[in-house]
Amino acid sequence: KPDDKVVVFLCHSKKIDTRKKAIKTLATNSTVIECIGLTEKTQPAEVREMMKEKGITMDPGAFEWFCAHAGYSSSNLSMQLDKMALYSNHLSMGDVKAMTTVEPATNVFKMTDALFEKDKVRLLGLYRNFRRQNMEPIAILALLASQIRFVYQVRVLMDEGRSQNDMMKILNASSGRIWNSMRNARRFRADQLLDDLAWLSRLDESMKSGRIDKDAGFENFILQVGAQEI
Repeated sequence: KPDDKVVVFLCHSKKIDTRKKAIKTLATNSTVIECIGLTEKTQPAEVREMMKEKGITMDPGAFEWFCAHAGYSSSNLSMQLDKMALYSNHLSMGDVKAMTTVEPATNVFKMTDALFEKDKVRLLGLYRNFRRQNMEPIAILALLASQIRFVYQVRVLMDEGRSQNDMMKILNASSGRIWNSMRNARRFRADQLLDDLAWLSRLDESMKSGRIDKDAGFENFILQVGAQEI
C-alpha cells in the first residue's frame, strides 16, 4: 500500500461474500466500515455504543427521549453526544432536553404531544415551524395522523396486556418510540383515538378537494383542539 494515498471502495450491497479471495486480500489490508443507515430499531444500540466510547451515561428516561427526538444521522448523533460529553459524564432529562438539537422530522413527536396535551400555542408554533421548512399542510397532517395511528396500535396492544418488548417486535419500533407512545396512549381509550383519526381524515379530504384553504383549515383545526375528543 502506498503511504501517501488512500483508496476507497464503495460496495452497494447489504453483505459482502468474505469467501472470495479478492475480498480476503482486501480485508487483510484495509479497514471495512459498514455504511448502513440507522433505523428506529438499530439507532438506540448505536447511541449506546457512542455513549460508551465517549464515556457518558444518561438517566433512562433521558436516553429514551434523546433516541426519540435526535434523528437517525450517525454523524449528527455523534456531534450531539460530543457536546454533551463536554458538559457532564452523566446527563439528566433536563440536560438532554436543553442540549439536544431536535431533527426537523422528529418535531412531529412534539406536535403529537402538544395535540394530546391540548396545548394550542405550542401546536401552532410547531405547525408554523414546519411551514417555514416548506412542508405542505397535507404532508404535516399525514405525519400527525401516522403518529396517532401508531399510538392507537400501541393502545390496542396495551389493552391486550402486551409487554413493551412485545410491542417493539410486533410494531418493529424502537424502545424510545414505544415508550413515548405508551405515555400518550394511557390518556385515551382505543375508540377515542379512532375518532381522532376519523376527524383528521375528514380534514384531509376537505384540503385535497379544495373545499377549504389548507393553511386556514389546519390552523382552524388547531383552534378547535379541546372541543373534540383529542
